[in-house]
Amino acid sequence: MLFLYICLFYHLLIITVGIYKDITKYNIKFNNLKKRFWIKNIKKADILIHSVSCGESKLMLPLVKMFKSRNYSIKFSIHTPSGFELLQNHTDTVFLKPYDNFFIMFYMFFIIRPKILIISVSDTWPMYILCAKIFKCQIIYVNYKIKPKKKLRNALHYYIADKIYLRDKINLYSDQYKKYKYLGDLKILSNTYMPINKTNKYMVITIASANENEIGIHLQLIEYLLNRYLNIKIIYVPRHLNWINNFKSSFRHLKYNFINTIEEIHKCENKILVCWKYGLLANIYSKSHICLMGDTFNNVGGHNLIEPAIKKNVILTGPNVITCINHIKIIKYVIITSSIEELIKNVTEIIKNKKYILYGNENYRSILDKKSEILVNLNLLEQEL
Repeated sequence: MLFLYICLFYHLLIITVGIYKDITKYNIKFNNLKKRFWIKNIKKADILIHSVSCGESKLMLPLVKMFKSRNYSIKFSIHTPSGFELLQNHTDTVFLKPYDNFFIMFYMFFIIRPKILIISVSDTWPMYILCAKIFKCQIIYVNYKIKPKKKLRNALHYYIADKIYLRDKINLYSDQYKKYKYLGDLKILSNTYMPINKTNKYMVITIASANENEIGIHLQLIEYLLNRYLNIKIIYVPRHLNWINNFKSSFRHLKYNFINTIEEIHKCENKILVCWKYGLLANIYSKSHICLMGDTFNNVGGHNLIEPAIKKNVILTGPNVITCINHIKIIKYVIITSSIEELIKNVTEIIKNKKYILYGNENYRSILDKKSEILVNLNLLEQEL
């Protein structure tokens, strides 16, 4: 009886918290909210891929492309509404993961009957994993990172998985850790490689993945740049879209335009452009010269630095880069600053000496050098599966 109460409590908790986060954090549409409770129009597939959000979903695209080229059928579940909406533009195999309910998960695996479940990074849900085990599905983690301070988490994932492909090289390759294998960071492959033509008419600076608790620092930088430079455009891109009122209040003394397409960057007269939507950041990087990565002046620790680097951006951050430290080891020019004064000093020097051209090109080449290694490892992964 106690076990039944625990199961009931878990299901109610997951649904209640899920609905609250979907509404308050992701501004979920009603049609998508309905998908959280049931799955329609899904078919049998050889491989089921799962990820949690935008970044983790995008890094699975090289795997999707590879498996499709081998004529494997694929289904792709994504946990966050923002990730689901973004990936709909890239592949027709995606669906929004329902809340972690045993009955829905059982039905999902009964219909899809995948031979392999590939989990991007580490997003693990009890009922999801339980049903994968019930249907004898091989479970594989990809782009996984071992966290030394979270030994219980590492041990749990190791017990669950049949194979774990690591993002970073480690010194644990032995019979004791035979499930681990080095693959490399798939973010290097998931970004678009294309000719980049940046304008010389003005300097373009992107403040990417901006968080509302950093807005004070961002405003100081923006106001400094506007007062000092005439030929400049600043593109402001938030990480989440649920603080528009705070943004408007903080920027009320400045002139800016909201943009919905990449073409508007050159058409708008105002120097501040705001992209309050998902899915455009990669294209924005292709037009910008300097990127200030958001969530580095708070306790989050930054985001994907591969994307601006491959688009020839020189990259600046705040002092906290804990979640993207592996990218900093790969990318040649990432400038870490500890304060607004140091940030302004470095931006001024980069613009004055036009270092953004040299640094941007070097960042691009450093990513290309790493790409060939990961392609070899990816082909080995496909052969093993």
